[in-house]
Amino acid sequence: MRSPGTRAAAAFLLACCALLGRATPGTADATWTTVAPGVTYRAFDVPGLKGPARVHLVAVDLRDPRVTVDLLTPGAVAARAPLSALADARGAVAGVNGDFFHLTETQHPGVEATGAPVGPAIATGHALKAAVPTGQRFGPALPPGTDTREVLGVGVDRRARLGRLTLDGTVSTPDGRLPLGGLDHPVLRAGTPLPGLDPRTATVRSAAGVADGGRRLLLLALDGAPAYRTGLTVAEVAALLDQVGAEDGFSLDGGGSSTLVTRDPGAASVTVRNHPSGGAERPVPNAVGIFSRR
Repeated sequence: MRSPGTRAAAAFLLACCALLGRATPGTADATWTTVAPGVTYRAFDVPGLKGPARVHLVAVDLRDPRVTVDLLTPGAVAARAPLSALADARGAVAGVNGDFFHLTETQHPGVEATGAPVGPAIATGHALKAAVPTGQRFGPALPPGTDTREVLGVGVDRRARLGRLTLDGTVSTPDGRLPLGGLDHPVLRAGTPLPGLDPRTATVRSAAGVADGGRRLLLLALDGAPAYRTGLTVAEVAALLDQVGAEDGFSLDGGGSSTLVTRDPGAASVTVRNHPSGGAERPVPNAVGIFSRR
């Protein structure tokens, strides 16, 4: 891996499960609210296999020079903190929880839970950690042909993209090989679903999408309030991302981790927009943070 001082083409990368899907659940009309220059938010309901779901969506215009994206972390690989605390500590105007992490021993009995995220993580061009081997990862099964090296990044060219982290410190994308910058694992590529998406298991979920040729980043989290707690399947989330304009889609950690925050203009702290399914924010190891200069 190249030294942290190397100029990175990717300013932020997070390992994600790529979501790919075209089927479209219906959505209710909703009004966009301006959070900050280049950042908007709306909430709307969609029908799901197990019942209605409420969607909280943030759209980020990466063409706006006042907008930046970075990975939010508590400062140590195995540390965790609520998303609202991570966002407030950095002055973010919006954010969504990030990678799956080692929460319990369920998938690998006898392996003590560390709280560390599964995928590689790089923030502001500095490497924080590598991905765990695919056979040792925690979280739902990856689609066939993908692994923990799949990454979502925003480069210094201000474009979001899906790539793959390789051992020589580069990210391979359809546009070429880029020096390493930041990272997570995948599920929608070029508007086509990856095979093997689960169409039956519904839960509260978070996801990210890349739209407009990488010039727009979409962050969403489902609501965990009792009326909406049945959530959506991965296939339904893929279809939802497609409907709201994403070309590539990425599954983030879900269940009790799903959290989305925005900061009202002039407010000193962010507001949690969805209801976490556990009744309160679950501490998480990292998150996607959105920043905007006024």
